[in-house]
Amino acid sequence: MSDARISWAKNGILITVVDDFFDVGGSREDLWLRLVKCMTQEAEWQLNKELPSVDEYMTNGCGPLP
Repeated sequence: MSDARISWAKNGILITVVDDFFDVGGSREDLWLRLVKCMTQEAEWQLNKELPSVDEYMTNGCGPLP
């Protein structure tokens, strides 16, 4: 059940980010490039079993967007 909640929360965040991105302008290519970079960083953290600081996590999730 917790996996379903986490998945639902991630989808909600992604929808919000996409909506905000297009509200301020930008191309789809920019969106996907930034999204891939953020997801790659999260994958590296997971593969290396690293726990990012709150600042690192928030910068990765929010920093690249305009």
